[in-house]
Amino acid sequence: MMVFSFANQSQKKSEEWLSEAFRMVLSDYFSFSKNTTVLAPELGKRYQATETPEALEIGKKEKAENIVYGFFEHQGSNLTIYVRFVDGMKGEELGREHWTIEFPETQKIFDLFVEIADRASKVFKKVKTERKMMLAYKHETRSAGAFQSYILGRLHLEAGSPSDIEAALDLFKDAISRDYNYAMAYLGHAEALLMKAAIKKVAGESDRLLVEEATRDLKKASLLHPHLVAKKGQIVKNYLEADVHQTAGATLKREGKKGNKDEFKKALELLPGDIFSLSQLPSSQLLHELDPCAQ
Repeated sequence: MMVFSFANQSQKKSEEWLSEAFRMVLSDYFSFSKNTTVLAPELGKRYQATETPEALEIGKKEKAENIVYGFFEHQGSNLTIYVRFVDGMKGEELGREHWTIEFPETQKIFDLFVEIADRASKVFKKVKTERKMMLAYKHETRSAGAFQSYILGRLHLEAGSPSDIEAALDLFKDAISRDYNYAMAYLGHAEALLMKAAIKKVAGESDRLLVEEATRDLKKASLLHPHLVAKKGQIVKNYLEADVHQTAGATLKREGKKGNKDEFKKALELLPGDIFSLSQLPSSQLLHELDPCAQ
């Protein structure tokens, strides 16, 4: 399954974030289906289409069996969304829908995301995202500003550079300040903190305060929306569990004791490609693939 960024027919720069909101939230919902693997675009690429042949051409390159693409227009208080469901293997459009909702009443747009996902489950045979199941995982906030900051924060996390991580932290903080009950914003903030902590750890700097704050954010998100965090919080949990093994491994290595390599390997199982753990295993073939100059 691949969800494209929805094309902004109104061409208002202030609404470009909505293009990515459809891609991100719908991709999240489809990822809850056990039979579905959601394909992400390559870093820096943004796939959009307004016609099915165009969508099929992109889908063929990405080897997507199912494709959801669309576009939207915003006039006054009305947001009209057009969605197309395409079979990338058969090379044909299976269905099309459109909805008009009031915007920026974000409760309505979250209802729409559920509606689109439910419609897709009826069109695509292998996609099982029933409405009843989806309702438990709605990314709901009543603040349009909080939702916008959350989406922009996730865009920066996707980029992943140190400056992007800092920007993501500020945006997730803004989302939380606008809605203190926004579980996904806490989860995003925790992930950004742990990405920053990973950078500090590689540089030999202390990351403890960042890890502690991320742990608190995960607990807050879990209390606010346990079902959603159970599905979307795994990467944060992996970071935190890997940190335990990294810390144990570093301590054992510093004290000259055996077992440190096993701890770093356990961390790598949780975070494949983790630079800190790889750097502690200089003979690692993977480290040399990432950095041929590694000693």
